[in-house]
Amino acid sequence: MTGSGEYGTSGETRQIRPWATVALVGVVVAFVNATSGIMEFQRIGRGERWIEPVVWEVTSAAVIIAMAPLIGWAVRRWPPRGDNVALTGAIHLGLTIPFSLAHVLAIWVMRETIYWAAGAHYGFFDDGVAITLLYE
Repeated sequence: MTGSGEYGTSGETRQIRPWATVALVGVVVAFVNATSGIMEFQRIGRGERWIEPVVWEVTSAAVIIAMAPLIGWAVRRWPPRGDNVALTGAIHLGLTIPFSLAHVLAIWVMRETIYWAAGAHYGFFDDGVAITLLYE
Protein backbone atom coordinates (compact mmCIF):
# COMPACT_ATOMS: atom_id res chain seq x y z
CA MET A 1 0.00 0.00 0.00
CA THR A 2 1.53 3.30 -1.05
CA GLY A 3 -1.21 5.71 -0.11
CA SER A 4 -0.67 8.98 1.68
CA GLY A 5 -2.65 7.93 4.72
CA GLU A 6 -1.40 7.03 8.16
CA TYR A 7 -0.30 3.58 7.01
CA GLY A 8 1.63 2.40 3.98
CA THR A 9 4.92 3.54 2.56
CA SER A 10 4.21 7.27 2.73
CA GLY A 11 3.02 7.12 6.34
CA GLU A 12 6.03 5.06 7.38
CA THR A 13 8.36 7.52 5.69
CA ARG A 14 6.77 10.46 7.50
CA GLN A 15 7.24 8.70 10.84
CA ILE A 16 10.83 7.56 10.16
CA ARG A 17 12.14 10.82 8.69
CA PRO A 18 12.01 12.89 11.95
CA TRP A 19 13.59 10.03 13.91
CA ALA A 20 16.30 9.65 11.28
CA THR A 21 16.95 13.41 11.47
CA VAL A 22 17.30 13.23 15.26
CA ALA A 23 19.62 10.23 14.86
CA LEU A 24 21.79 11.99 12.27
CA VAL A 25 22.03 15.20 14.30
CA GLY A 26 22.68 13.17 17.46
CA VAL A 27 25.56 11.29 15.86
CA VAL A 28 27.09 14.49 14.49
CA VAL A 29 26.78 16.29 17.84
CA ALA A 30 28.23 13.28 19.68
CA PHE A 31 31.17 13.17 17.27
CA VAL A 32 31.90 16.90 17.61
CA ASN A 33 31.54 16.89 21.41
CA ALA A 34 33.63 13.73 21.83
CA THR A 35 36.33 15.19 19.61
CA SER A 36 36.33 18.38 21.71
CA GLY A 37 36.60 16.31 24.88
CA ILE A 38 39.47 14.26 23.48
CA MET A 39 41.30 17.45 22.49
CA GLU A 40 40.79 18.90 25.97
CA PHE A 41 42.15 15.71 27.57
CA GLN A 42 45.19 15.88 25.27
CA ARG A 43 45.68 19.55 26.11
CA ILE A 44 45.88 18.81 29.83
CA GLY A 45 48.10 15.77 29.33
CA ARG A 46 45.40 13.13 29.88
CA GLY A 47 45.22 11.88 26.29
CA GLU A 48 45.21 8.26 27.43
CA ARG A 49 41.66 8.85 28.72
CA TRP A 50 40.29 9.57 25.21
CA ILE A 51 37.64 6.86 25.57
CA GLU A 52 35.82 8.74 28.32
CA PRO A 53 34.44 11.58 26.18
CA VAL A 54 33.45 8.98 23.61
CA VAL A 55 31.51 7.02 26.25
CA TRP A 56 29.88 10.19 27.58
CA GLU A 57 28.74 11.42 24.19
CA VAL A 58 27.69 8.05 22.75
CA THR A 59 25.55 7.25 25.80
CA SER A 60 23.88 10.65 25.67
CA ALA A 61 23.20 10.46 21.94
CA ALA A 62 21.93 6.89 22.20
CA VAL A 63 19.41 7.85 24.89
CA ILE A 64 18.18 10.92 22.99
CA ILE A 65 17.83 8.90 19.79
CA ALA A 66 15.98 6.16 21.66
CA MET A 67 13.66 8.73 23.23
CA ALA A 68 13.04 10.62 19.97
CA PRO A 69 9.69 8.88 19.37
CA LEU A 70 8.47 10.47 22.60
CA ILE A 71 9.15 13.89 21.11
CA GLY A 72 7.17 12.91 18.01
CA TRP A 73 4.34 11.65 20.20
CA ALA A 74 4.25 14.94 22.14
CA VAL A 75 4.20 16.99 18.94
CA ARG A 76 1.36 14.88 17.56
CA ARG A 77 -0.53 15.01 20.88
CA TRP A 78 -0.06 18.78 21.34
CA PRO A 79 0.66 20.17 17.87
CA PRO A 80 1.84 23.77 17.77
CA ARG A 81 -0.66 25.88 15.86
CA GLY A 82 -1.22 29.58 15.57
CA ASP A 83 -4.21 29.52 17.91
CA ASN A 84 -2.48 27.66 20.76
CA VAL A 85 1.19 28.63 20.66
CA ALA A 86 1.36 29.78 24.30
CA LEU A 87 -0.40 26.72 25.72
CA THR A 88 1.47 24.28 23.49
CA GLY A 89 4.76 26.01 24.29
CA ALA A 90 4.06 25.72 28.02
CA ILE A 91 3.19 22.03 27.67
CA HIS A 92 6.31 21.25 25.65
CA LEU A 93 8.48 23.30 28.02
CA GLY A 94 7.01 21.35 30.93
CA LEU A 95 7.72 18.06 29.16
CA THR A 96 11.41 18.92 28.97
CA ILE A 97 11.71 18.22 32.71
CA PRO A 98 10.65 14.54 32.67
CA PHE A 99 12.51 14.08 29.36
CA SER A 100 15.69 15.49 30.89
CA LEU A 101 15.30 13.44 34.07
CA ALA A 102 14.81 10.26 32.02
CA HIS A 103 17.87 11.17 29.93
CA VAL A 104 20.03 11.72 33.03
CA LEU A 105 18.81 8.51 34.67
CA ALA A 106 19.53 6.47 31.56
CA ILE A 107 22.99 7.91 30.93
CA TRP A 108 23.85 7.49 34.62
CA VAL A 109 22.94 3.80 34.49
CA MET A 110 24.74 3.25 31.18
CA ARG A 111 27.91 5.10 32.16
CA GLU A 112 28.16 3.57 35.63
CA THR A 113 27.72 0.14 34.03
CA ILE A 114 30.41 0.80 31.40
CA TYR A 115 32.86 2.14 33.98
CA TRP A 116 32.10 -0.77 36.33
CA ALA A 117 32.71 -3.25 33.50
CA ALA A 118 36.05 -1.55 32.83
CA GLY A 119 36.98 -1.68 36.53
CA ALA A 120 36.88 2.10 36.83
CA HIS A 121 34.96 4.66 38.90
CA TYR A 122 32.72 7.17 37.16
CA GLY A 123 31.29 9.16 40.06
CA PHE A 124 28.41 10.74 38.16
CA PHE A 125 27.06 12.53 41.22
CA ASP A 126 30.39 13.19 42.98
CA ASP A 127 29.88 16.96 42.66
CA GLY A 128 26.29 16.73 43.89
CA VAL A 129 22.96 15.77 42.40
CA ALA A 130 21.67 19.29 41.73
CA ILE A 131 24.72 20.51 39.84
CA THR A 132 24.88 17.29 37.82
CA LEU A 133 21.21 17.54 36.87
CA LEU A 134 21.68 21.18 35.87
CA TYR A 135 24.82 20.36 33.86
CA GLU A 136 23.34 17.38 32.08
